[in-house]
Amino acid sequence: MKEHPQRSGRPTNSTTPAHGDLVARHLHELQRIPMLSRAEEEELGTALMRNDTTACRRLVEANLRFVVRVAREYTGMGLPLEDLIAEGHVGLIEAAERYDPERGVRFISFAVWWVRRAIRQALTWHGRLVRLPENRVRELARVRSASEALAQRLGRGPRPDEVAHETGLADDVVATLLETDAPLVPEQQARGIAAQGWEPILENDTLPERIGRMLPPVQAEVLALHYGLRGEDPMSLRETGQVLGFSGERARQLRNEALATLRHHMTNDDRP
Repeated sequence: MKEHPQRSGRPTNSTTPAHGDLVARHLHELQRIPMLSRAEEEELGTALMRNDTTACRRLVEANLRFVVRVAREYTGMGLPLEDLIAEGHVGLIEAAERYDPERGVRFISFAVWWVRRAIRQALTWHGRLVRLPENRVRELARVRSASEALAQRLGRGPRPDEVAHETGLADDVVATLLETDAPLVPEQQARGIAAQGWEPILENDTLPERIGRMLPPVQAEVLALHYGLRGEDPMSLRETGQVLGFSGERARQLRNEALATLRHHMTNDDRP
């Protein structure tokens, strides 16, 4: 297994002009790195599965511009841009080590979750939101990103219910985040689970085994990614769709179908 770069432990005070110049030079250098074609990406991914370190370096370098774009979404939350980029770089390397081109998903679609995860963890550990649980940092970043995207698309400020639909969060959670910039609701409600009566399903310790027997593979995978059933951080519906190669709305449909199936099985199991 290849070693991950160590976290730098850099101070988290505001970016100075010198740091800004450094970031600008870094971005200029990234523009010189050519993008990969799908065929080149698949070739590198195959080489990575043989622990080819050169392939890992090429795949990571070709996608660093994406890390910068994601890192910009988290500015103003406690860490300077250069630190956000560095943490995203760590996530990109981890994604490269886990990438399997045989799944038919482009690398950047697979890597987005790992990049965001690394940045969110850094914000939780070091940033202004250090006192918030990591899932709260994740929700706040999703709401901010969705709000900006909707504003560009609609030509106006989005309503809380529009942001809620875009992110998959409960309406009242989004309203609280937009008004106070600090989540104040229980975790299950924030994930939209309690309001839909799904706690008994998701709290069942045998669920990871049962979904493999009860559900079609794609539905089982949606639940595993969206709810973090393999011990990893839960993904948003949009992120789940990106990893699996379809839209966030399709991921929502598959999630609902899967949960309905599981609820049906559990109801039947509880009958005398």
